[in-house]
Amino acid sequence: MNKRQVYNSDLSDAEWQTIAPLLPPPARRGRKPKYQLRRARPRRSATGV
Repeated sequence: MNKRQVYNSDLSDAEWQTIAPLLPPPARRGRKPKYQLRRARPRRSATGV
């Protein structure tokens, strides 16, 4: 069962595919991220997204 609460600001899969190429690649050093970037970033309204 998914323990994470769903928010209206969550991105759909289609929206995520649109912005994913614009995000920087993961760092090669340091700790592994505790949360997936997709789940951690709040949605920001933008024209065309």
